[in-house]
Amino acid sequence: MVVDKITVRAYNTHDMADGKKEILRAAGDLLKKGPRFLKKRGDNIDPELRQRLYDDLETLRKKIKTREGQKDVDKLVTHLEAEFGRLFGYRRKSSLRENIEGMLWAVVIALLIRAFIIEAYEIPTGSMIPSLLVGDHLFVSKFDYGIRVPFTNLYLITYAKPKRGDVIVFHYPGHDEDRGKDFIKRVVAVAGQRVRLRHNVLYINGKPVKTRLLKTAQSCRDSDAEGCLCDLQEEDLKDDKYVTQHFSQVSYNPCQNRGDWPPGNDYIVPANSVFVMGDNRDNSKDSRYWGIVPLHNIEGKARIVFWPPSRMFHVVR
Repeated sequence: MVVDKITVRAYNTHDMADGKKEILRAAGDLLKKGPRFLKKRGDNIDPELRQRLYDDLETLRKKIKTREGQKDVDKLVTHLEAEFGRLFGYRRKSSLRENIEGMLWAVVIALLIRAFIIEAYEIPTGSMIPSLLVGDHLFVSKFDYGIRVPFTNLYLITYAKPKRGDVIVFHYPGHDEDRGKDFIKRVVAVAGQRVRLRHNVLYINGKPVKTRLLKTAQSCRDSDAEGCLCDLQEEDLKDDKYVTQHFSQVSYNPCQNRGDWPPGNDYIVPANSVFVMGDNRDNSKDSRYWGIVPLHNIEGKARIVFWPPSRMFHVVR
């Protein structure tokens, strides 16, 4: 005999006394676990007794479904708890235990989601202006590049590598006061590529990235650069287009453009690493200052802004 799955929602429990609610929870637990006990371990008991227990479970199910005979439900629950306890060591879970288990499972699921699927991140500085603003809350995908051991830098599986244009969150690789913090920057070069910034144009392997000037000598969107003038320009990587900001090179700008980088030969990105920059090129501490980001430091790829409301559903590009 198969006993259907039910819940105590067949009753309106809002107006019930706590004792009745407890009985209904106990009945639901019996109807969930009783058939499993009988199926897996019922061969060890008398066949007639096993059938009577199936029949009693079916009777209990029908009475709850039709909302009949509260006293009969109480008696059946008491009887079945005693029988399943005697035969299989069954014990009713208390409400406190159920609540604690529910909370623990919620915590475990939340941790698994955070470790393997998606994590929230808040933009703390203006280094990614204009693409991302201070105070933006966004979701970071944790599985774009592989599956890592939770809370470590070790990957169980890697099936992709970051590409140019990806906005990534990573553990800061430096050894100063920011060590251990999560940073967010854009990948501008990958292992083996040569990098140079000349007259605000990014060069990869000696070739300039296609760049289009959008606005010039306008007020910067960065609160740290109040009174300064900035240019906005679009960089086109064929598969990705994004906008960067830098200080204008007009003579009346009070803020100085950083100019070319590096001062010597092109920088060659080492193996198993990426070179990152902030889109706010003149107000970003990035690979130009503290070096490359090892692949194992990467937490995930920035995907979409979910807060504040004015920026909700803004896709990170």
